Amino acid sequence: MDKSVTVVLKSRQSNGDETQDMEVMTDGEFYVRGEKKYLIFEEILEESMPPVKTMLKLLPEKAVLTRKGPVEYQMEFERGKKNITYYNTPMGNLVLEIDTEEIDVVQEEHSLQVNIHYLLEMDGEPLSCSSIEICVKEKK
Repeated sequence: MDKSVTVVLKSRQSNGDETQDMEVMTDGEFYVRGEKKYLIFEEILEESMPPVKTMLKLLPEKAVLTRKGPVEYQMEFERGKKNITYYNTPMGNLVLEIDTEEIDVVQEEHSLQVNIHYLLEMDGEPLSCSSIEICVKEKK
Protein backbone atom coordinates (compact mmCIF):
# COMPACT_ATOMS: atom_id res chain seq x y z
CA MET A 1 0.00 0.00 0.00
CA ASP A 2 1.81 3.13 -1.26
CA LYS A 3 -1.16 5.36 -1.82
CA SER A 4 -3.58 8.11 -0.89
CA VAL A 5 -5.53 6.98 2.14
CA THR A 6 -8.34 7.91 4.49
CA VAL A 7 -7.19 8.21 8.11
CA VAL A 8 -9.39 7.89 11.19
CA LEU A 9 -7.54 8.87 14.37
CA LYS A 10 -9.15 8.22 17.74
CA SER A 11 -7.45 9.21 20.96
CA ARG A 12 -8.42 8.89 24.61
CA GLN A 13 -6.87 10.40 27.71
CA SER A 14 -8.04 9.44 31.20
CA ASN A 15 -6.74 11.01 34.37
CA GLY A 16 -8.88 9.32 36.97
CA ASP A 17 -12.07 11.40 37.13
CA GLU A 18 -12.07 12.73 33.56
CA THR A 19 -11.87 11.06 30.18
CA GLN A 20 -11.32 13.06 27.01
CA ASP A 21 -12.03 11.46 23.62
CA MET A 22 -11.14 12.90 20.24
CA GLU A 23 -11.80 11.62 16.72
CA VAL A 24 -10.45 13.03 13.46
CA MET A 25 -11.10 11.81 9.92
CA THR A 26 -8.85 13.17 7.18
CA ASP A 27 -6.98 12.31 4.00
CA GLY A 28 -3.34 11.30 4.04
CA GLU A 29 -0.49 9.49 2.34
CA PHE A 30 0.94 6.09 3.28
CA TYR A 31 4.16 4.59 1.98
CA VAL A 32 6.77 1.98 2.82
CA ARG A 33 10.54 2.40 2.56
CA GLY A 34 12.44 -0.75 3.53
CA GLU A 35 11.25 -1.82 7.00
CA LYS A 36 9.82 1.65 7.74
CA LYS A 37 6.17 2.59 7.15
CA TYR A 38 5.11 6.24 6.98
CA LEU A 39 1.69 7.84 7.39
CA ILE A 40 1.42 11.59 6.77
CA PHE A 41 -1.71 13.71 7.28
CA GLU A 42 -2.95 17.07 8.56
CA GLU A 43 -5.27 17.73 11.50
CA ILE A 44 -7.33 20.78 12.41
CA LEU A 45 -7.22 20.97 16.21
CA GLU A 46 -9.13 24.25 16.47
CA GLU A 47 -10.96 26.20 13.78
CA SER A 48 -8.97 29.38 14.49
CA MET A 49 -5.57 27.68 14.22
CA PRO A 50 -3.60 26.47 11.19
CA PRO A 51 -3.47 22.70 10.62
CA VAL A 52 -1.02 20.46 12.43
CA LYS A 53 1.11 18.27 10.15
CA THR A 54 1.36 14.76 11.54
CA MET A 55 3.73 11.96 10.58
CA LEU A 56 3.61 8.47 12.04
CA LYS A 57 6.73 6.40 11.38
CA LEU A 58 6.41 2.69 12.14
CA LEU A 59 9.54 0.62 12.66
CA PRO A 60 9.72 -3.05 13.66
CA GLU A 61 10.49 -2.16 17.30
CA LYS A 62 8.79 1.21 17.81
CA ALA A 63 6.47 3.95 16.54
CA VAL A 64 7.33 7.65 16.30
CA LEU A 65 4.56 10.27 16.14
CA THR A 66 5.71 13.75 15.06
CA ARG A 67 3.49 16.82 14.93
CA LYS A 68 4.44 20.23 13.54
CA GLY A 69 2.44 23.45 13.54
CA PRO A 70 0.81 25.34 16.41
CA VAL A 71 1.51 22.25 18.56
CA GLU A 72 4.89 20.55 18.12
CA TYR A 73 6.27 17.35 19.58
CA GLN A 74 7.78 13.99 18.80
CA MET A 75 6.58 10.99 20.79
CA GLU A 76 8.49 7.71 20.67
CA PHE A 77 6.59 4.60 21.65
CA GLU A 78 8.63 1.51 22.58
CA ARG A 79 6.96 -1.24 24.58
CA GLY A 80 8.32 -1.43 28.11
CA LYS A 81 10.52 1.66 27.73
CA LYS A 82 10.11 5.23 28.99
CA ASN A 83 10.87 8.03 26.53
CA ILE A 84 10.94 11.78 27.07
CA THR A 85 9.16 14.25 24.78
CA TYR A 86 9.22 18.03 24.63
CA TYR A 87 5.67 19.22 24.01
CA ASN A 88 5.64 22.76 22.59
CA THR A 89 2.33 24.67 22.58
CA PRO A 90 1.31 28.33 22.19
CA MET A 91 0.68 28.30 25.97
CA GLY A 92 4.22 27.09 26.83
CA ASN A 93 6.50 24.07 26.81
CA LEU A 94 6.20 20.82 28.75
CA VAL A 95 8.56 17.92 29.34
CA LEU A 96 6.62 14.65 29.43
CA GLU A 97 7.57 11.00 29.93
CA ILE A 98 5.90 8.32 27.80
CA ASP A 99 5.67 4.80 29.22
CA THR A 100 4.39 2.57 26.41
CA GLU A 101 2.30 -0.39 27.52
CA GLU A 102 1.28 -1.76 24.11
CA ILE A 103 1.85 -1.24 20.39
CA ASP A 104 -0.18 -3.32 17.98
CA VAL A 105 0.19 -2.89 14.19
CA VAL A 106 -1.85 -4.93 11.71
CA GLN A 107 -1.31 -4.33 8.00
CA GLU A 108 -3.43 -5.88 5.30
CA GLU A 109 -3.36 -5.35 1.54
CA HIS A 110 -5.57 -2.21 1.56
CA SER A 111 -5.58 -1.18 5.21
CA LEU A 112 -3.53 -0.56 8.33
CA GLN A 113 -4.60 -0.59 11.99
CA VAL A 114 -2.37 0.88 14.74
CA ASN A 115 -3.22 0.75 18.46
CA ILE A 116 -0.95 2.32 21.08
CA HIS A 117 -1.60 2.37 24.84
CA TYR A 118 0.68 4.46 27.05
CA LEU A 119 1.01 6.36 30.32
CA LEU A 120 1.99 10.03 30.38
CA GLU A 121 3.96 11.40 33.32
CA MET A 122 5.18 14.87 34.20
CA ASP A 123 7.88 15.39 36.83
CA GLY A 124 7.62 11.69 37.71
CA GLU A 125 3.89 12.00 38.52
CA PRO A 126 1.18 10.20 36.51
CA LEU A 127 -0.66 12.60 34.23
CA SER A 128 -2.92 10.33 32.16
CA CYS A 129 -3.56 6.88 30.81
CA SER A 130 -3.81 7.35 27.05
CA SER A 131 -4.51 5.48 23.85
CA ILE A 132 -4.29 6.17 20.13
CA GLU A 133 -6.14 4.13 17.51
CA ILE A 134 -5.37 4.84 13.87
CA CYS A 135 -7.33 3.20 11.05
CA VAL A 136 -5.98 3.69 7.53
CA LYS A 137 -7.81 2.63 4.38
CA GLU A 138 -6.65 2.95 0.81
CA LYS A 139 -8.77 5.31 -1.27
CA LYS A 140 -10.43 3.73 -4.28
